[in-house]
Amino acid sequence: MTTSKYQIGQKVILNCKNMTLSRYLDEDGWFAVTGTITAITAKRIRAVNDLRGTEGLYSFDNVKPMEQA
Repeated sequence: MTTSKYQIGQKVILNCKNMTLSRYLDEDGWFAVTGTITAITAKRIRAVNDLRGTEGLYSFDNVKPMEQA
């Protein structure tokens, strides 16, 4: 997975499907929440979840750039 499309400070859409019941998920299994990237590792993106106000680690599969949302 390439990290070139993500930068620290970038606003993104996070998949927070564990925050809600399955009936509230999109048809593709997403519960979309906005967030801001604070760090990038080889396997994960650390981002602040705007809904909760907390920082967490998200796999690359659970992050989308804002323009793709």
